[in-house]
Amino acid sequence: MLEEIYLYQFRNLATMCLALDAKHIILVGQNGAGKSNFLEAIYYACLGSSFRERQDEQIVHFEKHQFALKGIHRIDKYFDTVNIQYQEKRKEIFLNKVILRDRKELLMRYPCVIFGYHDSALIHGEPSLRRQFFDQMASLVYGDSYILSLRAYQHLLKQRNLAFKNEQSAFIASSDGMFVQLNADLMLLRRGLLSQFNAKFTPLVHALLDKTLEFSYKASFKERNTEEMLVYLQGKRAYEWSKKSVLFGVHRDRYLLMEGEREIASYLSVGERRMVSLVMKQVLAQLIVEHRGRKPIILLDDVFVELDNAHRERFWQMLPDYEQLFMSAFSLEPWMKELPSYKSYRVVGGEIEWMDG
Repeated sequence: MLEEIYLYQFRNLATMCLALDAKHIILVGQNGAGKSNFLEAIYYACLGSSFRERQDEQIVHFEKHQFALKGIHRIDKYFDTVNIQYQEKRKEIFLNKVILRDRKELLMRYPCVIFGYHDSALIHGEPSLRRQFFDQMASLVYGDSYILSLRAYQHLLKQRNLAFKNEQSAFIASSDGMFVQLNADLMLLRRGLLSQFNAKFTPLVHALLDKTLEFSYKASFKERNTEEMLVYLQGKRAYEWSKKSVLFGVHRDRYLLMEGEREIASYLSVGERRMVSLVMKQVLAQLIVEHRGRKPIILLDDVFVELDNAHRERFWQMLPDYEQLFMSAFSLEPWMKELPSYKSYRVVGGEIEWMDG
């Protein structure tokens, strides 16, 4: 549980120290007030990065050059302090006053899942968005076995792309074996993960939409063993040289949403895409509980604005147990007041103040 957060020059939010010692935290305010920014700060305090931006300098308050935040996490009877400081394009993360060299430790210690208005892009957006989603899931499920293999692959991919541009044929040839092996390792883990994912995803979607959907993994390598993959890769070598880039590998694999034999994403309504994307996040949260043995922090960014009462009730029923839940809303509705252990805050122009009931 995130018990307390301190913010300094984070987005449009005022400098503040806020107590968060409740299972449910409700943020009430109009559009543009800063509710999503505060949820982003919670996510940042858990995972050391944003769910919206790749560049940290975009998070700094307007006309400022630095930001800082501190989160105090309670795990059982113990407390962790995460300090994050950003200044002049340099970020430092401290865990209990010791500098953290690898953000994956935060991912393992403080799992956090964001449900937001942007989630429908997982259905109809670029293939890279679905790869990122399933890569994050695989990192949480498999831990180092996936994270380290993916990093090694990305490093080698960068080297091979550079070698193609610089016409370093010797390096390309000498790294083929390692490149193929990393692909094979990651493909095996991805297929195993997707089997687990679909086992939960398909029945949940069917209960909501009366449709039988599942994700299919389409690898750029069709071969199933490293020997065949190596032969295929070398057979495509002239084509890659003509384009001067790596054209085959898990960085180009696709996850397709299928109904039977038909790719269905473009045929779903806006509302159906929304519901399917919410189920994807539900399954992510369930797998975190099962594989990490740790309940996640859940962030709901104006999720209920688009859900009727029946779908809202189903949404709650599908949620796995969570450590803590933060939600944004336009108003404090009666059903929210029935949540056990809740605190509500009003957000106006980046200022956050406690609401009395």
